[in-house]
Amino acid sequence: MGRFGTTISSLADLNGDGLRDVAVGAPLEDDNHGAVYIYLGDRNSGMQPHLQPAIDGDGDLGHDGLPDIVVGSQEAAVVLRSKPVYNVEAHLSIHPEVISIDKIDCVSSDHEVLPMVNLTTCFNLKEATANLTLGILYTLSVDLMRQTHRGFFSPTDKKTKSLHIHYNLTTQATCFNHSVFMPKCVKDTLAPIPIKLNFSQPDNENAIAVLNTDSKKEAIFEISFEKRCKRNNTCIAELDVDFNFMTPKLLVSEQSYFNVSMLLVNNGDDSYNTSLTVLHSPGLSFSSISVTKATRQTLYKCYDLKEEGDGIQCGISHPVYRSGSSATFHLSFHVIKDIDWNDTMTMTVFGQSDNTNSSRIGSVTKTIKVQYEIRMAVTVKEGSVTYLNFTTGDNKPQKMVITYQIDNTGFKDFPVNVSLYFPKQVQENFELINYQVFVQKDCTQKKECIVTQCNSFSLKKHSSAAFTLQADVHFRDIHRYVKEFSPFTGGRTEIRFKSLIRVDTDRSRYVLASYNEKSSKIKLLKNGQVTENDQTAKWVRRKHPNGHREYREQLFTTCILCPKQSEVRVEIIVLPNQWVIIGTGAGAGLVLLIIIKLILCKLSYFTRKNLSLDERVKGIAFSKTPKQPTNGLIGGTVSK
Repeated sequence: MGRFGTTISSLADLNGDGLRDVAVGAPLEDDNHGAVYIYLGDRNSGMQPHLQPAIDGDGDLGHDGLPDIVVGSQEAAVVLRSKPVYNVEAHLSIHPEVISIDKIDCVSSDHEVLPMVNLTTCFNLKEATANLTLGILYTLSVDLMRQTHRGFFSPTDKKTKSLHIHYNLTTQATCFNHSVFMPKCVKDTLAPIPIKLNFSQPDNENAIAVLNTDSKKEAIFEISFEKRCKRNNTCIAELDVDFNFMTPKLLVSEQSYFNVSMLLVNNGDDSYNTSLTVLHSPGLSFSSISVTKATRQTLYKCYDLKEEGDGIQCGISHPVYRSGSSATFHLSFHVIKDIDWNDTMTMTVFGQSDNTNSSRIGSVTKTIKVQYEIRMAVTVKEGSVTYLNFTTGDNKPQKMVITYQIDNTGFKDFPVNVSLYFPKQVQENFELINYQVFVQKDCTQKKECIVTQCNSFSLKKHSSAAFTLQADVHFRDIHRYVKEFSPFTGGRTEIRFKSLIRVDTDRSRYVLASYNEKSSKIKLLKNGQVTENDQTAKWVRRKHPNGHREYREQLFTTCILCPKQSEVRVEIIVLPNQWVIIGTGAGAGLVLLIIIKLILCKLSYFTRKNLSLDERVKGIAFSKTPKQPTNGLIGGTVSK
């Protein structure tokens, strides 16, 4: 009945025989006074079989009303005097019982401090053996495990999260009042703030009284934040989401980003542990997020959803997203170019929280078209024959050769449709005959040849394809141009026309880099109207830059993706007509000869007439002259 053997302990050598001894306790022995029995060690049997009580606690040697203990060993006794033992009860009261959230604001940037609660700590000292004072050390801690301070005891020092107070308790109740403060911006208003109280007796070995070891020396209290719920103190959040793509199409290029604007609104009660989840088709890699507009400060933290598929999940203002809050986010994704994209990309966004109405999950799904950015260059290769000249003496057909080269300088293969435009008959007597198109294949570095067709083929990345237009330019009646020039001087004229290559692709799937269809200088004109899928040509007469010649030019106008034109100059040289020149010269010489002859004849007629008149004048003069002595010859002549 004495509960012998409740405690057993191995002791040191109590009697000096070099053997360890054993103590056995019987707490209810001697009418519940208790007893301790000592078993001494024995070299032969190991333990002496007879009980040997060696502790006595019946006497009060100090006459203080406390039992003292006498322990005997090796013909000596040790007296252990008892100390008073006290029981202490601690009580903690909080006012108000919940923390008001009226003035909590994280939008403003000030460092204002708000009062949180008032704490009242009371200690009741209950004597167990005597009426004495007891010195204790008690500690108050607020939200001790948080790195971010939500509560503190000093309005000027936010780091005072604990108080240590030493006080001597009496038999009467002793109370202490303490104020707890908090910052104006408390981000976590979901988790309650714990306040811990513990007390102990410092230096209890030298104290005249001791604290009962069975006293409850620690207590933890929690202060909750105010909850404003519409229905029966149960908060139900109502989250609405929406988003818009910031570009009409998702462009896949070598370095591109895809931007999305998202809106999250809480039209219900406070939302706890709110998250914004974005699911999308493969090919996007989350890059960044920022808040562009918000009714209050909104915090966020995002991470990838590896197990659930392609997407991200962002925690929004954990732990509480306030009622009536609204925030607009800007999300940026890196576009991965090395995967095969579908024609469209689908994105789904939904908001959820721990207290969202299960029957009302706000989610939005939208789809956007995907386009690849391609890079292409169309050039006219050197060596193309684009200048021809015809003379009236040699009007044999001449060969025109134009080679267009298409280079894919981008990262993506894409299908192309190639069309060559050129006039078959430029004028009534000027035409292109025996025209042919040759396709020259090019191979990539891996020696994989391009399979091309005239109308459609796949242009591999970093490869090229060449198209050669070859035709004979022929004048059926070049002499019709002779009428336009003098046969004596001849002349020159030009006919210019353009051949054009049209390289097109699936525009709903591919877009040319830096291509702006509105700024294209080549437009389609048909009956004065702008159309989209036709091509036409018209003749214009322009003056040559030297101002002395005119030439005719044929213009092609079309609406194409990547146009390239090549102008062909045909010069017509009209030589002077030698027969006309010779005949004209001979005829003119004959006429001139006749004229000269007539002039000479006319001159000879007037000469003869003048001579006969002179003779007559001289005869009259001789007949009127007086006679003088002369010889016979003169007189005879005159007489005669």
